[in-house]
Amino acid sequence: MERYDLVVYGASGFTGQYVVEYVHRAALETGVTWAVAGRNESKLLQVLNQASEVVGADLKETPKIICDCSDTESLSRMARQARVVLNCVGPYRFFGEMVVEACVENGAHHVDISGEPGYLEKMQLNYHAKAVDNEVYVVGACGFDSIPADLGQTCVKKEMKGDVNSIETFLNVTIPPLPGAAINFGTWQSAIHGFANSRDLAGIRRALYPEKLPSPKYKLKPRGNMFHCNEMDSYAMPFLGSDRSVMMRSQRGFYHEKDEHPSQIQCYVLMRWWNCILTI
Repeated sequence: MERYDLVVYGASGFTGQYVVEYVHRAALETGVTWAVAGRNESKLLQVLNQASEVVGADLKETPKIICDCSDTESLSRMARQARVVLNCVGPYRFFGEMVVEACVENGAHHVDISGEPGYLEKMQLNYHAKAVDNEVYVVGACGFDSIPADLGQTCVKKEMKGDVNSIETFLNVTIPPLPGAAINFGTWQSAIHGFANSRDLAGIRRALYPEKLPSPKYKLKPRGNMFHCNEMDSYAMPFLGSDRSVMMRSQRGFYHEKDEHPSQIQCYVLMRWWNCILTI
């Protein structure tokens, strides 16, 4: 069976439609082969027609793979046709694990843009060993969450040329004045369920990392649930996305695999004064 270099799973969704446009341009530059996947062929064709208008090319003959996250065999068929699955179907808490499992079992690398710490760490706990055995990469949070934060701490560590005791990140979100909702419904669902189930993380982390990191000499204390950050001249609160989860797992890698001193991490998001009032 032919394996496409890239398969965009969930191509007809909010994120998937943008990924389709990007993958087409990448295919022109690099020659990679690709296909789209989802549960509804007519919706896949619709998004291909829409993308055709944007990129100025006829994409309707792009290969289509019909599969559904409720049908494990269909996911396995998709994974057997892919070298890399770009998983755009969220919330990943509900729809992600079955795709990861299909990829790991059938030898396809898996990339997603999840910003959900519970899902990300559970996938590492449940599938890391099998992924290593099958030489498969499972790459989560491969988007706004959490590439800038994780690469940022790596650059800091590199430029400091030594141990870094602590790192704080401050996220400043600027929303352009466009009509419609500021975030899509899938992202909103991910955030709500992440907050509601945040306590589940403690048990996952104990199982994932039974060995504690060494206690630092100079401890980085959390700044509080709402505070004024003098450095940024703004109010701020803890950022509840995946940045700290991803950064700390990198720090675990530095410590356990490279015997490097781990840094302490705290992540915050800047808040305008009216956001603070609504939050309170």
